[in-house]
Amino acid sequence: MDNKNSKKKMIISAAAFIAVVVGVFAYIFKGYDFNTLTAAVMSANPVYLALGALGMCCFICCESLNIGRVLRALGNSNGFLQDLKYGALGFFFSGITPSASGGQPMQLYSMSRDNIEISHGSLALLTEVTGFQFVNVLLATIGLTGNYSYIMSLGVTIKILVFAGLSISSGILVFLFIALFCPELADHLGNKIKAFLIRINKDKAAEGVAGQIEEYRRGSEYIKAHKSLLLKTVATTLVQMLALYSITYFVYCALGGTAVSWFTMMTLQAVLTVGVSVVPLPGGTGAGEGGFRLMFAQLFLGGTLMPGMLISRGLSFYLGMILAGIVILIAMIGKSRRGLFFSCRIKHLLTASL
Repeated sequence: MDNKNSKKKMIISAAAFIAVVVGVFAYIFKGYDFNTLTAAVMSANPVYLALGALGMCCFICCESLNIGRVLRALGNSNGFLQDLKYGALGFFFSGITPSASGGQPMQLYSMSRDNIEISHGSLALLTEVTGFQFVNVLLATIGLTGNYSYIMSLGVTIKILVFAGLSISSGILVFLFIALFCPELADHLGNKIKAFLIRINKDKAAEGVAGQIEEYRRGSEYIKAHKSLLLKTVATTLVQMLALYSITYFVYCALGGTAVSWFTMMTLQAVLTVGVSVVPLPGGTGAGEGGFRLMFAQLFLGGTLMPGMLISRGLSFYLGMILAGIVILIAMIGKSRRGLFFSCRIKHLLTASL
C-alpha cells in the first residue's frame, strides 16, 4: 500500500464521514428543542452512563484479544498494546468507510509495518470475522424470534432493514463456514463466481475472488487443526457483543426506564445492528440514528427517545471512534519517537566510530 495514497484516502474518508455526521444530525434535530434535549442528557444517571462507556471499551479490547491470540499462536511476539492498536484501527477505519470496507485493509497494512507476515494477519482477521458473524447472527436470530410480535408491529422500513440485514449476514456466515470447512465446495463456488465476473468483464474482481478463496483455503487448514482457537474467539466475541448491545439498556436505565428487561433491550439492539449493517454509509451513520428511533419509539417513553438515541449512539459508536482515534494517535507518536531514538543512536555510534 502506497503511504501517500493511503493518507490521502484516509483524509477523504474522514472528511466524508464528518460531512455525513453533520448532515444527519442537522436533519434529525431540525426543529427540536435543544434546551429540552440538554436537560434530559444532563439528568441521566452517571453510573449507568459509565457502564455504557465501559461496554464500549470492552468491545474494542475483546477484538484486540481475538486478533492477538491468533497472532501469538502463529509465533508472533506481539503484546496487548500492539493488539489494541490493531483493534482500534479496525473500529476506526470501519467507521469512516462505507460498508466498513476500510478496517481490515488498514489492520493488515499496520501488521505488515510491524513485520507480521500477511498470511498470519489474514488468518487472524479471518478467525475474528468468522466469530463476529456467528455471534452477530446468533444474537440477532434470538432477538427476532424472542421479539417477533413487537418487531412485526413496527413500520415497514424497520422490517425491511431487519430481514435484509439478517439474510445478508447469514449468507456471509454460510460462505465463511463453507470456505473454512468445505474447501472443495468453496473452490466450486469460487470458480462459478470467477467465471461470471470474467463474463461481465470484471477481470480484476475475479482475481480478487481467486486470492480470497486461496486465503480461506490456507486459513481452513490451520483452524481445522486448532479448533479451540476458533471456540475461544467465539466465546470472546460473545462477551464483546453482549457488552456492545447492553449499552442501549444502560442508557434506558440512565434515563429512568424500568419497564423493559435487559434481555429484551439487548436482543432488539442486536437485531437493529444487523439491519443497519446493510446500509452502505460510514458507520451506519443516519441508518443507526433513524433505526434507533423506529425500533425503540415504543420503549423510550416520556420524551426520552431523542436523548436516548443521542446518548446510545454517542456511547456505542462516536465514543468508540474517539477512543480508537486516541489509541491510533498514541501508537503513531510512540512509533515516531522510537524511530527518532534509534536514528539518533545510530548517528551517535557512527560518529564515535569515526
